Amino acid sequence: MTSHRAFIEPLESRQLLSLPPGLSPHEIRHAYGLDHVLFSNSKHPIHANGAGQTIKLAMNSLLAVEVQAFAEALALVQRAGLSGEKLVEVMQSSMARAGILDIKAPSMLSGDFKPSFPLRLMHKDLGLALDLANQIGVALPATAAARETYNYVKGATTEDLDYAGVMRFWKK
Repeated sequence: MTSHRAFIEPLESRQLLSLPPGLSPHEIRHAYGLDHVLFSNSKHPIHANGAGQTIKLAMNSLLAVEVQAFAEALALVQRAGLSGEKLVEVMQSSMARAGILDIKAPSMLSGDFKPSFPLRLMHKDLGLALDLANQIGVALPATAAARETYNYVKGATTEDLDYAGVMRFWKK
C-alpha cells in the first residue's frame, strides 16, 4: 500500500499537519479540537513547512485574476451591446475555456453573489500572497491589480459577497 499523507490546515493557526491515511474529517476535527480545516487530496505530499498555505495563496491568486479578467471581458461585451451569455458560449468552446467559468459565470451574468467563497477572504488572500511575494522577491503585477479591484468592491459594499462580486467594479 502506498503511503499517502493527508494535510490539514487549521484556519486560525495556519499550521500544516501531516496525518496517516484513513482518518475521516470528523475524526481529525475531533482528535485535534478543530472547527475548520482545509483538506488537500493531493497525491504528491507537500513536505515544506507552510507549503500548503503557499499553494493555497497561489491558487487563490490565479482564481481571483481569472474571475477579474472574465469580469472585464464581460463588461466590454455587454457595454458594446452584446450578450454576456454569447461570450460565455464562445469562451467555453475556445482556448479561453476555464473550469472557473462553469461555477462563476452564471452568478456573474445574473448578479447573484451569494458567497461560496467570500470576496473579503479572497481580498485577504491576495494581500497575503503579495506579502509573501515581497518577502521572497517575486513580482505579482496581475495579483496586485486584482487586489486593487477587489479592494474597491470590498470598500463599496456592506454585503458579504462572493468573490465573483468583483463584477460590481464595472457596474459603478
